[in-house]
Amino acid sequence: MQQNIDELRQLAQDAFEDGVLMGVDPNQLRECFVSLMKKLDNSYPNKK
Repeated sequence: MQQNIDELRQLAQDAFEDGVLMGVDPNQLRECFVSLMKKLDNSYPNKK
C-alpha cells in the first residue's frame, strides 16, 4: 500500500508543478486535488 501512496504522491506533485508552471493558483490546485480525493468511491462492498 505504501508504494501506491508514494506513486500517487509523485503523480500529484508532478501535476501540481505543471499547473503552477502554467500559471494556475497553487491554492486552487490544492482545493481541486482535495475535492477529487473526497469524490473517490469504494468499489468494494462494505463488510460487516
